[in-house]
Parts: sequence; structure tokens; C-alpha cells
Amino acid sequence: MDSRIVDVAIGLAFVFATVAGLVSLITAGVASLLQLRTDFLLRGLRSLLDGDHKAATASFTNELLNTGLFVTQGRKTPAADAGLDVSANVKRRWHRVLPAGRRKLRTSREALDVLPSYISSRTFARSLVVMLAVGDPDDPTIDRVRDSIANMGETPLRTSLITCLNVAEGHIDRFHAAVEQWYDDHMDRVSGWYKRHLSRISFAVGVVLVLLLNANAIRIGEALWTDGILRDAIAGQAIAAAGADGACPQAVATEPDSGADAGDEQDAAAPQVSATEFRECLAQLRTDLAEAAGAGLPLLWRTSPLCVADEALEAADCSVWERWGLTDPASDGFGSDLQWLLVVIAGWALFAFALVPGGRWWYDILKRLGTLRGSGPPPPTGPSEPPTSTPEPGNQ
Repeated sequence: MDSRIVDVAIGLAFVFATVAGLVSLITAGVASLLQLRTDFLLRGLRSLLDGDHKAATASFTNELLNTGLFVTQGRKTPAADAGLDVSANVKRRWHRVLPAGRRKLRTSREALDVLPSYISSRTFARSLVVMLAVGDPDDPTIDRVRDSIANMGETPLRTSLITCLNVAEGHIDRFHAAVEQWYDDHMDRVSGWYKRHLSRISFAVGVVLVLLLNANAIRIGEALWTDGILRDAIAGQAIAAAGADGACPQAVATEPDSGADAGDEQDAAAPQVSATEFRECLAQLRTDLAEAAGAGLPLLWRTSPLCVADEALEAADCSVWERWGLTDPASDGFGSDLQWLLVVIAGWALFAFALVPGGRWWYDILKRLGTLRGSGPPPPTGPSEPPTSTPEPGNQ
């Protein structure tokens, strides 16, 4: 394979990975600031336990979250001491990502501050059994749980619990397992809501970064293809960044759009990246972008070279659009300017959609391309020359 093609691919992958890493870090900050994991977990619990989204209160959810297994898991104060009431609503616009039947399941700011962002299926099942066995929570029996379910009103929760009772066949342990499976299945759907919402946030952040950085995939590819010095410099920087053992690989690997599920036990048990590591990664990504732009890569908003270096064009002859590279400074025709602008918009769009796979995916591609570049072309195979014979001493 032509080494120039590989180097151009490495340069593009490096820029995509760097900007996608920034998108990942910003999205993680937004999710943390808005407490999205806790918010979606609460919505999932309310839809699971209280069913109808038009219900004025979340009685079963409130009762469950104020049991003994939950009151010590909050962030600031125990739920019971805080007078937890997750039925209180606050105005938020991001609930529109939810299905139509779940859009009004909003939670109060107080509930988000108190509750954890993860609840395991085991803890949920135990707390639910304790809530149902109101007479003897220390030693719940299947008969007491069955009586409590029978005394419930006609609610979706009662229907689901009756199904779990039928599966249990009179065994409390089987009832625990059925409730855990019911909870896990529902949280898989909640995780889908959460991931779709985060993907929208990531895409919006990516579009904003593309415009702020003036990141045009077409112009970057042209510059890498035509400028050998720039291509070698960016390829070297990309290989060094891909092989570095810093905070960024781990930070990008834990990006929220890659699996921060509200009910995923494996995700909750995974090692979390500290705020210091995130800051170090952010500084590293900014440095990488600054070095790439300093090497001559067409990033950031700059005055067009034709409006500065070309003596045939005075600065006053360049319009604002031409000065910032949005139209062609070398042509005054409307058609050529429109074509230039469409290419710019297409380059922005290509770059924005290239960020969708995420930084971790692009870093993996970058490592593979680096391995391909390091392997080099196969050695040339020419006609073999006959071995030169060394005359023996007796035959001279």
C-alpha cells in the first residue's frame, strides 16, 4: 500500500480521535453536571413501580427508596432524613428523549442530590421483598409477600409481581430471582433511553466543536495529501500520541456514550476515571490540537493565505467570507463561491459524523494504522545472483 495513503489516513484518524476525545470529556461533564444517570435511574424506577406516567405521586417508588437498604446510599443525606419524594416535578427539556408514555416521569432536584446513580438488581429485589413483607421484614416469607400483593390495587406493579409469584412456585428464593430478572430487563430499556440521550448530547457537542475549530475534513485531507512535510509531521505526532501511556486512553475508554448504563452492574464496578485524570487528558488533547495546527494543519479560524500572501490581491479586496475561507478569494463569480461554500459545509458535516463512533474507536484505528505503517512495504524481490565460488587453495 502507498505510504502516502497510510500517512493521510493516520493524520485524519488522529484529528478525529483528538476531537472525539474532547467531545467525550465534555459530554461526561454535562452528564455529571445534570446528574443524568441518577435522573434516568429514577425515571426507570418510577415507570417500573408506579406505571402510569400521569400519576400525581410515586408512592411505591418513595416507599421502596426509603427502606433500610437505600437510606445510606445517598450522596448527601439519607433519603428518609431528607424527606425524599421523587414525585416532585421540575421543568426539564431533555425528557423528550423518553418514549411518549414516560415523558412526564421527571424527578426533583432534591431526589437527584440524595439518591445514588446505580442500584443493583440484588439490592432492588431485597428492598422490594422487605417492603412487601411489612409484618416481618427480617424474615420475609412467600406467604406474607403473596398476601401483600393480593391487597394491592389493580396496578401494573401488582400484575408484574403476580407473574413473579407464578414463576417462584412458592419459593422465596425463586421469587427473588424472578424480581431481579424483571428489574434487569427493565433497566436494559432504561439504558437504551440513556444512551440515546447521551448520543444526542455528544453529537450536538461535536457539531459545536467542529464549528469552533473550523474542522473541515476535506481541507484537512487535501493538506495532508499535498504537503509531504506536514504529512510526515502529523503522522509522527499521531503515532506518538497513540502509543503514549497517559491519562487519555483510560479517560476516552470510559466515555459515557460507550456504556454508562443506569442498571448495568459491570459498568458500576468498572474503575472510574478521576477528575484529575480528566483534566490531564483535556490538557493533553488541547496540546495535541495546538501542535497539529502549529504544524500547518488547516484547523481553527485563520485569514485565508490568498488574502495575506498574494500580492495581486489587496486585503481590502477580500470580503469577510473570503477572508475566513468560506468563499473562494481567487474568484469573484457567484457559482465558484457557492461551490466553495458547499465544499466547506460538506467538510464540516463529514467531520461531525466522523465523531459519532467516539474517541476510543478512532484511537484503536490509529493504533492499527500505526502498526501498518511500521511494518513498511515488503522487500523487493529481484533475480537471484549465482553464489560466488571461492577457489580452493589447491586449485589456484
